[in-house]
Amino acid sequence: MKKYPWLKFYTSDWLADPGLRMCSSAARGLWIDMVCIMHDAKPYGHLLIAESVPTDAQLSSIVGIPVEELQSLLSELEKSKVFSKKRSSVIYSRKLVRMQEKVVKARKNGIKGGNPKLEKDIEIEEKKDSRLTREVNLGVKPQNPEPRIQKQSEADASAGNASRHSKSVLFDTGVTYLVSKGIDEQRARSFIGKLRKTHSDLEVLASIEACKDKGAVDPIPYIEAILNEKRPEIVKPEIWDRLQHGGSIQ
Repeated sequence: MKKYPWLKFYTSDWLADPGLRMCSSAARGLWIDMVCIMHDAKPYGHLLIAESVPTDAQLSSIVGIPVEELQSLLSELEKSKVFSKKRSSVIYSRKLVRMQEKVVKARKNGIKGGNPKLEKDIEIEEKKDSRLTREVNLGVKPQNPEPRIQKQSEADASAGNASRHSKSVLFDTGVTYLVSKGIDEQRARSFIGKLRKTHSDLEVLASIEACKDKGAVDPIPYIEAILNEKRPEIVKPEIWDRLQHGGSIQ
């Protein structure tokens, strides 16, 4: 599925979703962070990092709240049926998954002689399911006419804000950890900057967490190995056992 660097957010849908309205403001804040992660995930719409299920400790590190609070908020969202789970316990957004199915179908229709522009014209103003991710729309076609330049500027601004936030979290935690291992700060920043050119901020942060947990003597080659060789231990539950009991990047 083609990746979009932004999400359309309908405030009226967000405010009208009864399931979400029953949740606390803290739970709603966690949910929008989860939506952003699922938008960047593969398969699309699933709560996955580096294509694997994050543990509570890993998700806690990413969103910046204690594990105990995260677990309570996730329970709150689940009771209100804000998200669904597969048998494998993978959390997913019903709305995002439906959107992906529409895009795939539109693309196939284009290949078979249909109109390939259908992919860009898909609207997700669905009324059958008022729960969870009404606020998200990947369609390029706007609800109301607006200048092309204005539309692009708004999208760029939204994507830029999200990018700056994830970059700040990554550099704050990553540089601190690498410096604690005896690596010069300038070299640490340069190393993280290089990784960001080929990997998402979430993947880089997850690799640093795994490196910290393994106690690697030389973290730079270990982190590179995790990312370049897609080493599976980055997301195995046991990697995060210590983190679930209060551990974090020092």
